[in-house]
Amino acid sequence: MAESDRILDRELSRAATTEVRQVGAPLLREVVDYGIAAFQRCSATATGLDTPLGVLFPFLHFVEMLDATEVLLDVAAVAPGHVTLRSAFEAELQFEYVASAETERRGAAYVVAEVHRRIDLVDRFDPETAKGKNVAATMANDRIGAGITIPIFPDLEEKRTRLQSILKKPHLAEAAQEYERTRTATGRHPPFYHLWGGPANIEQLARVVGRSGQYEVLYRQWSRTAHAADLSRQLSALDGEPALARFRNGVGLDTAYTLAISLGLGAIRLLLRTYRPQELVPTFRNWYLERIGPGFTRLSPSLANEQAV
Repeated sequence: MAESDRILDRELSRAATTEVRQVGAPLLREVVDYGIAAFQRCSATATGLDTPLGVLFPFLHFVEMLDATEVLLDVAAVAPGHVTLRSAFEAELQFEYVASAETERRGAAYVVAEVHRRIDLVDRFDPETAKGKNVAATMANDRIGAGITIPIFPDLEEKRTRLQSILKKPHLAEAAQEYERTRTATGRHPPFYHLWGGPANIEQLARVVGRSGQYEVLYRQWSRTAHAADLSRQLSALDGEPALARFRNGVGLDTAYTLAISLGLGAIRLLLRTYRPQELVPTFRNWYLERIGPGFTRLSPSLANEQAV
């Protein structure tokens, strides 16, 4: 056996997890496909100036991360799948926040924050700005980055002017003003949900939308993996002696599929409730009962029963 095979045996991992993957992978793909189709239908009929951006685009990010999770779980890469689930969870909190109350104002805040992010990026690549000069100096002192030439992008001033003009649109004026007030008060670019005294971080955001339990139990653990702070996951035992845990060892694979599918169903349900509530019953319900429920019951009987509308 090659030394690398002690840590990673791709074929063994796939063979050992076949039974779980044959159930979980088709279900998760089905949820991803339904989510994309729901996004397209909702995009075609959504109304409002800014709410659709604050709901639809975080939802699209959510589905993309769910798709990436499906790819990772299909090769039994559970830990990396937790990282993409973490990103999906953050996106779901954001569009749930926008959809839950004051939707136009929160949608406007989402747009304003995005415009400011783009302006900040333009400034960082503009060698004539203070931010651009700081980036150049930082790269020059970087052990690896010192050898990299920062590209010069054309028409930066034109792009900056165009972005700044968006902030002057009447329907964004209130959010733009509140963004500046919050930035001055905090000394940093605030997340859109922090405007008007909203939650200051993801933990508080989860509390506001009623997802604190998932934050504590799931998100914190996923974050440890994302930040390379989960040593215990990498340790195992062999014949009573300490050993390294194999990559793709299949531990927690059924749970990861269950969580991904459950999060996906909840997100789709929220999107439909926001823009196409007429689809929840019977369309969404029938789809779930016919395409998801039977297989989901094999993965998690208790959660499967709760997911039916």
